[in-house]
Amino acid sequence: MTTENENKENKLLNFGSLGFLMKINSVLSEVEKGINADGGYLELHSVEGKTIKLSLKGACVNCPSSQMTIKYGIEKRLRDEIDPEIEVIAIS
Repeated sequence: MTTENENKENKLLNFGSLGFLMKINSVLSEVEKGINADGGYLELHSVEGKTIKLSLKGACVNCPSSQMTIKYGIEKRLRDEIDPEIEVIAIS
């Protein structure tokens, strides 16, 4: 039986190299600690080339700062630590 997490991992492997995905996962895990502290969490939807689609859930759904968190928090950190051409797109 395949778990939900395994299904997500298998889906993500179709979008990029394993090393690239591991780096993204590592950065997102660190960023999510701060988001969790505010009652929210990240949901990674896809990685297509250097475009990452994700959403903020929980307390972050209606937060007026969520777009700032995505662009100037998450995207900036991914660009600084992995690749300056990464683009993060928020989806609902």
